Amino acid sequence: MSKCHWVVEQPSGDHVLMKDGEECGRIPEGENTRMDEGMPGASFTTLKELREVLEKECGCKDIGDDSEVLK
Repeated sequence: MSKCHWVVEQPSGDHVLMKDGEECGRIPEGENTRMDEGMPGASFTTLKELREVLEKECGCKDIGDDSEVLK
C-alpha cells in the first residue's frame, strides 16, 4: 500500500503531494487554499478537496491526516 501525505513547503506555501516519499503533484499556494490564523503557509479549505487531488494526481486511496511543514 502506498503511503500518501502532503507537505506545506516554506516559504512558498505550496502544497506538495507525496507518494512513498516522492513528489507526485503540487498545488500552488492560493489555489483552492486559504490562510488560517496560526497555520504556516496555506491550508486547504477542506481535507476532502486535498484527498480528491491526491487520489486523482497520485492514485492514492489511503491518505494520512498528517501534513508536514517543510522549512
